[in-house]
Amino acid sequence: MKEILVLSHTRGDSVYKIGSHHYANGLSEKNYNITYIGIPYTVIHRLLKKDFGGERQLVNSVNEIKLNTLLPITLDYNSLLIAINKFYDYLYGFFRLRNRKNKFDVIICDYPYFEPYLSIFDYSMLVYRPTDNYISMSGESVIPYEEKLINRSDLIVATSQNVLDNLETKYKISNSDSYVISNGFDDKHFYFNETIEKKGAVYIGAIDYRFDLDGLQILAENFPEDKFHIYGPISKDLIKRAEEISSIYSNVKFYGKISYNKTPEVLQKAAVGLLLLNDHESNIGRSPMKLWEYASSGLNIVFSRVEIDSSDLLCLYKYETQADLINKYFEARSQEFSKEDLNKVKAYSWRNKVDKINSIIENKSIMKKAC
Repeated sequence: MKEILVLSHTRGDSVYKIGSHHYANGLSEKNYNITYIGIPYTVIHRLLKKDFGGERQLVNSVNEIKLNTLLPITLDYNSLLIAINKFYDYLYGFFRLRNRKNKFDVIICDYPYFEPYLSIFDYSMLVYRPTDNYISMSGESVIPYEEKLINRSDLIVATSQNVLDNLETKYKISNSDSYVISNGFDDKHFYFNETIEKKGAVYIGAIDYRFDLDGLQILAENFPEDKFHIYGPISKDLIKRAEEISSIYSNVKFYGKISYNKTPEVLQKAAVGLLLLNDHESNIGRSPMKLWEYASSGLNIVFSRVEIDSSDLLCLYKYETQADLINKYFEARSQEFSKEDLNKVKAYSWRNKVDKINSIIENKSIMKKAC
């Protein structure tokens, strides 16, 4: 039975269920032993008593283990600090008498900052799965990590063509072993219930520097009869702005974090799904996963920035400008959801995405053995 390690920027306990969780869970159903490691919870985090919260997003068959570091792995690339972290992880395991599994057939890594710690593990194949333009999100400090990770990798499976294009331009990589598999949705979790009356609009996700609060304010002002239900954690720098918007517009309400298990119930009640993204460069090539979750729940969707590999869904209303946003929202709220989309959206399920990455990995394994 093949051993696969998933290294992710998100822990197994999380407010959000992300692609790495879905891949770990899905691959565990394909006769693989799956081990999962999220970004380390460091000594500094413990001293600051920082609580990341969330709920378990991994199935029981996935074995989650921890990398133990003294310092955050996201610091500027420094060989001494990296060596200290690796030594601390070794000592932590030694004194705890923990026998951690370190040998794997495949490692799937979505976060460049794990690169220095790959030497801890014995593995046959490395798959880099970039989910974002990390330079635009983390700054140039990520470049040495990402460059080294790319040079180590046997395969690159990006979540969008834009993300892959950025890598090829920045690092001059060949695309012969590069692929694009966009994020999917959990078709076992999200569903359409036509017996429930749908009203207003909903957004579920982070409210941070990438979210278009200006766009939300425009919608609230132009459609005062519609309720706008906004779920998700708000970054500290935007809390005051969110409070101002909700105090001015009684039809906007911010609910804070929501359990992943409760999201289907919330989506059932809305008529329009919102994915309002501003023009920050990190939004270019954003994952379409939320679009599929909305669509499978029977929502018409108003969105921007997201790169999609199909436009045949009638429920999609993409806008480019603020004036266009008003028009697209008006269309979305005025049109009845087309049930034809329910069958079409199944093509974007995580089951299909897992099959694709599994096929790519298996084909690469055969080629490596032949060589």
